[in-house]
Formats: sequence, structure tokens, C-alpha cells
Amino acid sequence: MMIDRRTLLGGAAGGFALIGAQARAAGASPVAFDKSAVVRAAAKLLRDTYVDPAQATRLADLLLANLKAGSYDAISDPVEFASRLTDDLRAATHDLHLNVEYDPPEPQPVNAEIIAEDDLHPRITGYGVQTVARLPGNIGLLRVTHFPSPPKRFADRYAAAMDLLQDTDALVLDLTINHGGGADTSAFFLSYFLDPGIVVSRSISRNAPSEILSTEAKVPGPRYGTARPMFVAISGNTFSAGEGVSATLKKLGRAKLVGARTRGGAHMGDTVKLPDGFQIFVVTGKGEGPDWEGIGVAPDVAVQPEYAVATAHRLAQEALLLKATDPKRAQVLRNVLGHSIENLSSFSF
Repeated sequence: MMIDRRTLLGGAAGGFALIGAQARAAGASPVAFDKSAVVRAAAKLLRDTYVDPAQATRLADLLLANLKAGSYDAISDPVEFASRLTDDLRAATHDLHLNVEYDPPEPQPVNAEIIAEDDLHPRITGYGVQTVARLPGNIGLLRVTHFPSPPKRFADRYAAAMDLLQDTDALVLDLTINHGGGADTSAFFLSYFLDPGIVVSRSISRNAPSEILSTEAKVPGPRYGTARPMFVAISGNTFSAGEGVSATLKKLGRAKLVGARTRGGAHMGDTVKLPDGFQIFVVTGKGEGPDWEGIGVAPDVAVQPEYAVATAHRLAQEALLLKATDPKRAQVLRNVLGHSIENLSSFSF
């Protein structure tokens, strides 16, 4: 089950709204669509499948009441209509996963300047594995931007990254712009840093059995293991599965979180087609235990997001120096700490 629809930098609805505005400015012909059919289909879907039955009824009644009151009558642009429905649903729930989009089957004119790189084929973006590096002090850096599903299709990318990182003494995991992905992939990814068989998530679904995900007994490539220091850089752009990985590592005491509180998207669901080229992401499940939906995951060490990676790097050096027994190794770490740490902001935003 997918955890999220892409919401990076304000969400897809905002990007499509800009496209709609540009099309109108260019004198594009108006698009015909049936607002009543879209609203009624969305209301029924929410009523039948949204994870919280009571909230589902309220959401469905809200949309139908707005339709009856003529709240949507003045909207003629389908992208604006989708954006308005999204705003109404989120205002009522603070559920950042709820999202309505206009996504017709025919290709639409697109301004290339607003296409997110991750909208391209996953292969082009390394299946989320964006950066693998060795920082001064023999500290590894792994930057992951998303967790596409299913993990077995591209597990070799994780294996390659872990092979390059296996000789480092500590790790900085950069999730500052990780916008989510699949629960199955995030559990698979966590297998590299936790013991096998550790339960990492339990989900409760409205119309499906509960799902328990655990770390894998076997993964391709070397495990990083549980002994070496690990720090996770997070920000307000860290969302959904990226938050889940961060929260799990923090809860289990495997890593310290550095940066700013995450965006706050803990729920799960699927994208479903609506009439006339519209679609809606409906939240159908949520995790057991603490729910960070609308709240976010708090860092252990709070810093501005642009300094999260550099701060995590420094903390990793300090952690290694604290337990260093080799005098030469300790002196190297002191040398690195004593000089200006290289500017790592390019790894963060």
C-alpha cells in the first residue's frame, strides 16, 4: 500500500494550479466537467473508505453541503476546482494526504520549470538514492529522496549504496527532502540498520486486515548494522514514509534526529479515479500507536534545516571521538573538528 502521493514543496495540487493559471493566460479553451458528479463520487468514496468512519461522514456531508450551497458554482477551471476540494478536505481534517487532482488522460501543456525531478521515471532519480558520499572523519552520507515500491525491483540500488558505505565509522542519513513512498519499501530500507524480524509498523485499515511490517531476514549487500553511530537529518519537507523511517529509528534508539520538525503525514491510502479526469487520494489506514499526522516528528537536536546535515556530521564526529581508543584516529577526528567543517548545505535544500 502506498503511503503518499507526491506532496513535495506544497503538493501537486499547487503545481497543477499554476499550470491552470498559465493555460488561462494563454487563452486556452475552457474544459467541460460535471462538478456535481465529481463531488458526489468523492463524497461516496470518502464515506465508504476513509479511515475514520465518523470523520468520513463529516467530510462527505461537507462536500455535498458546499455543492448544494453553490460554493463551487463560480469555479470554471478544473484545476482550481480540484485545488478547492483539496483545501476544503484538509481544512476539515488537517490530513495532508487528502488530495484531489485534475489528471485527464490526454497530455496537457506543461511548463517545464515546475516539473519536479521525481516526476520522471524512477530510474532517472536513482529510485530515491540521490547521494552516497564519505565525509571527513570517515563518516558516510546517504541521501534518500523517496521510497518507491516495490522494493525488490531496485534493491540492488540500496545494496550498491551500502557497499560504498560499509567501511565508514558512522552515518548521516539525509531525509530532509524525502517526500515518502511505500510502507513496504521503507520497512525494507530499515532492514539495513536494524536487526532482522523487528516490527517497524502496524497499520489499521478501514476495510482491510491490519498489516504488520518487519525488517527482512536477508537483504542484498552488506547491512550497516546497529552498532555504529547514526544521525538522521530531517526538515519540514520530510513527509510520510520519510517521517516513518525517522520516527522508527528514533523510537528504537537507533539514531538521533537532527533538524526541524517534519511535515506531519502519517496516514496511508490510495489514489482513486473520479469522473471527468479527476482523482482523489483517500486515506484508508493509519499506524497503531503515536500518530504524527498534522503534528510531525520532532528532532532530538533542533537546528535550521539548511544546517541539519552539517550538524549531524559534527555530532557524528563527536560521538566517534568520545569512544576512540586509537590515539592516531582520535587525533584525526580532533583535526577535523578543529577546522571549519565544509559547507554541507548543498546536501540539504
